[in-house]
Amino acid sequence: MEIVARVSTIVGATVTLNNTIIGNNSNNDDCFGTVTANSYNLDTDGSCDNATQKTLVQINLAALADNGGPTQTHALLVGSQAIDAGDNTVCNIAPVSNFDQRDYLRDASCDVGSYEYGALDTVAPDCPLSPSLPLFESLTSPSQPSPLQMLRA
Repeated sequence: MEIVARVSTIVGATVTLNNTIIGNNSNNDDCFGTVTANSYNLDTDGSCDNATQKTLVQINLAALADNGGPTQTHALLVGSQAIDAGDNTVCNIAPVSNFDQRDYLRDASCDVGSYEYGALDTVAPDCPLSPSLPLFESLTSPSQPSPLQMLRA
């Protein structure tokens, strides 16, 4: 969902942007052609339909890097105006389904772009459990059988 480059269309085609950041374009023309964008998109020169125009300083992106996940992303830095500025409806439905590009869970107020600021990796670390560990037994009262005790019965 995040593009830090130029968006252009071929004749007769339309590109629709959703929760997208467009900017840092050497031609000073972020969007060219028929581009549909609402205020939940950010661009740096005002050329992307109804996208909200912000400076690169206001958008405050880190350099492209491995921030977790299968592809590199631009992390949102503290104070970025993309934080909590996304369209939650777009974030809640497929293909986004409340995850950012790294497959990290998005907050209730999603961010614009591919990176959710402050999101935590949803994949649990490898942690082998032994059936002999009293993991569940310590979570229940002594008068109630634990889930582990019920499994052993």
